[in-house]
Amino acid sequence: MDCVYERSGNSKKGFDYSSLILGAYVDHQLAGLIRVVGDEHTVILIQDLLVDSDYQRQGIGTCLIKEVLSRYDHVRQIQLCTDNTPETKAFYKTLHLVTFEQMGCTGYIRIK
Repeated sequence: MDCVYERSGNSKKGFDYSSLILGAYVDHQLAGLIRVVGDEHTVILIQDLLVDSDYQRQGIGTCLIKEVLSRYDHVRQIQLCTDNTPETKAFYKTLHLVTFEQMGCTGYIRIK
């Protein structure tokens, strides 16, 4: 996991306080990871969805997202923040996720 912390820029403490971390392995190698934070009842945030570039476009990210959506089906709001690219938008659209704007909402962020 140390290589994932280093590549993603996340601190170990952030991982330690996560609600859920799932890994996807191919031939005993970590190929993808998803991390969830939240209260697990009214809202969760998919904080990280990381798939190694060697394993992208093989269904790993889709599998990880679907597992989280299934495990947290009872939660009212499942949110994520991601890159604003055509590829990313298309990916999440295939999973039936909608933008904040489509829900009549907006979001704000502060980054340090």
